[in-house]
Amino acid sequence: TGRPPFEHDDPFVVITKHLLRDVPPMRDIAPDVPPALEAVVLAGLSKDPAKRPASMAVLGAALGDVHRGATPVVTTPPA
Repeated sequence: TGRPPFEHDDPFVVITKHLLRDVPPMRDIAPDVPPALEAVVLAGLSKDPAKRPASMAVLGAALGDVHRGATPVVTTPPA
């Protein structure tokens, strides 16, 4: 998107937002971002570890899928 997910003059406010808020959807800032790319990025930035990709290899494969125009598959860690 070309900008940080959270902005504020007070760095403590920015830190608090990073800790407590979900990252805003990329398409709210850059509507031309493909929905599949947004989904993969948001999964990787999830506050809940169970919703994040199981590994960097899984994240990389999902990004490769997006690049090729395929539907990305993001597996999460086993419960």
